[in-house]
Amino acid sequence: MQDFRTSFAGAVAAIAIVALPLASASAQTSLESFYKGKPVTIVVAAGAGGPFGLRASLLSQYLGRHLPGSPTVVAQYMPGAGGRKAANYVYNAAPKDGGTFGIVFYNTAMSYRLEPKGAAFEPLKFNWLGSQDSIHPLIFVWHTAPATTLAKMKETELVFGATGATSPTGIYPLLLNAIAGTKIRIVKGYASVPEYISAAEKGEIHGAMTSWDSLTASYMERVRNKEIIPVVQISPQRLAELPDVPILSDVATTDEGRKLAEFLAASSLIGHTNVAPPGVPAERLAALKSGIAATYRDPDAIESVRKTGSEIKPVSADDVRKAVERVMAAPEDLVAKARTAVGFN
Repeated sequence: MQDFRTSFAGAVAAIAIVALPLASASAQTSLESFYKGKPVTIVVAAGAGGPFGLRASLLSQYLGRHLPGSPTVVAQYMPGAGGRKAANYVYNAAPKDGGTFGIVFYNTAMSYRLEPKGAAFEPLKFNWLGSQDSIHPLIFVWHTAPATTLAKMKETELVFGATGATSPTGIYPLLLNAIAGTKIRIVKGYASVPEYISAAEKGEIHGAMTSWDSLTASYMERVRNKEIIPVVQISPQRLAELPDVPILSDVATTDEGRKLAEFLAASSLIGHTNVAPPGVPAERLAALKSGIAATYRDPDAIESVRKTGSEIKPVSADDVRKAVERVMAAPEDLVAKARTAVGFN
């Protein structure tokens, strides 16, 4: 009897060993069947210009070669409501079959904490897919602005362009007012960095909040010529390229202001990140994560980004998820102070 049991157990184990690769092959065949000939759509939370356009273009060009079935990848630009139009769409209306994902603002979780009204999503229920890089936000002024230094900005009102009230472009300048005592007024409705620059040239606005990457990609010559003047960095540490431009916590006038600055700067580690809706089948979600990660290792993709004057410094899906969890776990009393500072109460 013992010999029979041993033989039977061995046979079952052998069948299981054979079945594992067969199941894996079946899953791969299923993925190829799903993606082959099917366009994958990236819903982009801003206009085609600036950092979002560059990130979407990179994935549109190279992601297909790293997904089963080599599908075509297309970008659908959906700016509006400070990035929430796209985030709400991806979470609620986008197909949950693995054929659609989004690129959303790095402060998606933070803006949810500050103003959940109008956010038809729960950050921790998104499927975070990783990002091309962390982001280095900064506040800049145009060289013809009536104030071009932080000290003068405390004495003179400036008009800044912004995408929307809940976007980083709307939130950070107002928080600079609360943290450092500047006098910035926000005008909403600008969809991209090129629109900020065009509006500044026409005298419609005096500055805006953007990222160092977007400036270096498209406007580095204007930075060198001091037409675009970085004033404050909204990051945990100063960039080596901007050693004389203070970070937000440096310009805080109170301990409370420094804590607010640290809370805000934490989101910069997330970057403009890729995100899929809840409910995507596990094997397709895994395919998207691994495909995006492989794209950021692709030598052709790396060279393509290098030609723009930038680099790929990927943040993994797990690290993005952890950063979102930290933002969501921030103490409510600190979040309430930030909420009051930007007028969301």
